Amino acid sequence: MSLFRRFVLSFALVTPLLAGDTPTSTPAPAAEVAAIADLLKAGRYAEAEKAARGELVRIAVPGKMDTAETAKVINLLVEAKWRGGKAKDPEARALAQRSVGIMERLHGRGSLETAESLSLLGRLSLMGGDYPGARAIFEEVLAIRERLLPADDIAVSRTLGNLSSTLRLMGDFDAAAPLAERSLAIAEQKLDPGDPDLADAIGNLAFLEHDRGDFEKARPLYERALAINEKALGPDHVKVAKCLSDFANLLADTGDNEGAKPLYERALRIAEGALGPTHPDTANYLNNLAIVLQDMGDLAGARPLYERALAVYEKALGPDHPKVGLALTNLGSLLYSIGDYSAAQPLFERALAIREKTLGSEHIEVAASLSNVAGNLTMLGDLKKARRLLDRAVKIKEKALGADSANLAYTLHDLAILLRRMGEFTAAEQTAQRTLAIWTNKLGPDHPLTAEALGSLAEIRMRTGDYQGAKDLFEQAHAIAEKALGSNHPRVLEGSEQVAEVDWALGRRDAALEESLRAAAIARENFRQL
Repeated sequence: MSLFRRFVLSFALVTPLLAGDTPTSTPAPAAEVAAIADLLKAGRYAEAEKAARGELVRIAVPGKMDTAETAKVINLLVEAKWRGGKAKDPEARALAQRSVGIMERLHGRGSLETAESLSLLGRLSLMGGDYPGARAIFEEVLAIRERLLPADDIAVSRTLGNLSSTLRLMGDFDAAAPLAERSLAIAEQKLDPGDPDLADAIGNLAFLEHDRGDFEKARPLYERALAINEKALGPDHVKVAKCLSDFANLLADTGDNEGAKPLYERALRIAEGALGPTHPDTANYLNNLAIVLQDMGDLAGARPLYERALAVYEKALGPDHPKVGLALTNLGSLLYSIGDYSAAQPLFERALAIREKTLGSEHIEVAASLSNVAGNLTMLGDLKKARRLLDRAVKIKEKALGADSANLAYTLHDLAILLRRMGEFTAAEQTAQRTLAIWTNKLGPDHPLTAEALGSLAEIRMRTGDYQGAKDLFEQAHAIAEKALGSNHPRVLEGSEQVAEVDWALGRRDAALEESLRAAAIARENFRQL
């Protein structure tokens, strides 16, 4: 099963002044606008929304045409709403469209003023899961800004970052990479080394490298973004929470759950205090912490966190948002791990339907959902349908990520297991060897996923009668998993059972019985809590 930690968007704060604006005086409305912007920078989104709403009521005159000043206040109100977890609120989109209309009437569609309002509309589209719509808007904004501003203007950098984030979420890493790199290059040149907006640009590139499987490149970027935000914003700012979670994602993906867990817990504490328990960002950290708890064997601790995250996403973002698909996938994976396949199936199928609808049929997250549905169908006995789904998933990932991607290896691993169950041992062996080579090369020989690939290959050897070869592989896998995850982890339990099974086949009955009793003791302790 494929668990999903991350669904990360990173945006620089929109300032109330456009690039090149140099007001010679500070009238009262400008002072109010600046105060609202300060609330946004401080992460006090509810207060910013209240203040912006009050200012909008004050300056909007019934029966009169809206002014540019009105549009600026509307933009701040929209930003307060989406940063406060209300991107799906119909009012937010209506306000953003109103601002675009004002600026287009006053300055024309191709103006910098209209581009600023369009950028906010693009963010709402992206936060709402409309990736193609967001892409079209950001491409329009980029064209305007590149035509009217210097190529190294910071507004160009921010737009490049927004478009890069959109393409990354759409799975188009090749198109996203040069935009993220150019965005960061401009930010490095134009911003102070301690500016949080620079941390946003760094974070965008870190997410991309992480998604591409280049963990060595991603790690120093995450660490740098976190250090900038902690120093500039303080330890309890919501941007610090996001940086903590981002870095924890990387640690967890490289097998360091012990290092990831306290970072997720700290991020969750910050979000609950600053944003409240029903904010989508709070749900992100609930989801991420649940995955680590599940990976560490604490299934009883993970389940209520998954369920709480799902409830928050559905209420805040709507039933068809990609984050709902993420939460359904992870809860389904937990049910799968305890053998409740009938309960997991409708969750996986609903997640697949959401992703196909919102991301398109060729997105890598659609491939991951196909793998999950197929894996569960395998356990329910529908092997032929599972094979069709996995073949489709492999093709999607090979096209999007390349033939040696660590992400692709998840699906190859699932396919090898299915082929083994179908009795196609030659094809299963080839697929398992390919999986093992990718994970060993990308993640290292001591990673838990490398252990899983060794275990899969051992199962094939055992089914073809090579019991000694199977035992050697099982013991390698067991040693890696025990070192990485601890002796009481469910994956280590599974390894103990596999070693016992092959010992029995080799006639080593005493050794098999000893290993089986150890595995049974671990199982009782783990599942007693459920």
